[in-house]
Amino acid sequence: TVSVRHLVPAQIDMSSHRGIAVTSTEPYLFGFFNRPASVVKDYTGKSGYRISSGFGAFTEDSVARHVTNTLVSALEGTDYFHILPPSQTDTIVKGKNLGYSTSDLLVRNSMDALFSTSIEYLGIDEYIYAVDKKVTLTHDPVTGVQLPTPVVQIVQVYYLKQKVTLTFRYEIADVRTGKIITSRSQNSEYEQSIDLTQKPKTGYFAPSLEPVINDMLDEIVRPLVKKIAPRWETTTLSLMSNKPERPSIEYAWEEVRRGNLFIALEAFEEEWQRSRHIPSGYNAALVMEAMAQTVEDLQKAIDLMQKVYQASGNSKIYTTLRTMRQRLEDQRLAESQIMGTSW
Repeated sequence: TVSVRHLVPAQIDMSSHRGIAVTSTEPYLFGFFNRPASVVKDYTGKSGYRISSGFGAFTEDSVARHVTNTLVSALEGTDYFHILPPSQTDTIVKGKNLGYSTSDLLVRNSMDALFSTSIEYLGIDEYIYAVDKKVTLTHDPVTGVQLPTPVVQIVQVYYLKQKVTLTFRYEIADVRTGKIITSRSQNSEYEQSIDLTQKPKTGYFAPSLEPVINDMLDEIVRPLVKKIAPRWETTTLSLMSNKPERPSIEYAWEEVRRGNLFIALEAFEEEWQRSRHIPSGYNAALVMEAMAQTVEDLQKAIDLMQKVYQASGNSKIYTTLRTMRQRLEDQRLAESQIMGTSW
């Protein structure tokens, strides 16, 4: 195999909005009647368990801070944006600003876009429920004495159910015009059941839901950042085997395994030029793509793969050719986004 590192363009072109002011994520505000109870509900009414909630007193604020930090870290990690941190952005957005508009101050800070986020909804549901199960008893449950014959009984097994439902909203707007560049609300759900058989009747705390909610938000935020910034990706490509076999060229595959791509490329190209050996031509094109430094290098690899396809008519080679062309197109678009020349 060879590894091809290539640029992937952003789905949302932010090339003219590289300066982003990020606000702190607005937490969900629970009302008096919809705040999660501190003690888990017992829907059976007879389990005897008293379980403290896995949702803490300030969890909604904590997860909002977490998603703010995750977003800022992910944006900075792209090396594509210049970020005005929430500590400064919040002051500008919420402050009196001495007669200046929010837009004026953001522009003065070289910002092009305002990135606002909020947790629009956060639903927590925790309760105890029971399930009837067949249990085969081999010993007396009281005395521990072995029974003459196993006895099948129906017993109730108690479980703790934890459910989380949330809605996360984001909006990116042009700071000069106020025009919305992109916005969306995304939903996420999670639930788990915990067998309470070995848990104490009192003094048991349900598993904390804070890390669960953090993970749910991370799964929204990280892909979001990938949508708005070009990035590098590495694709592993499989070489074509030496069939029909050419013993004289076998060493080229070993050189690829050793990482000596230049030696392998010379060998594959030479055999392709000499005998039109399809695997050699195919592999030469892939190695050429893996070694490419410019879009011109990528085009040369594609031109060679085109010749190999024309010589073989192989559908697999055609599929590879189309994929290479798409990677080149993506590379060009991503470079234009980085250079600020896309439109």
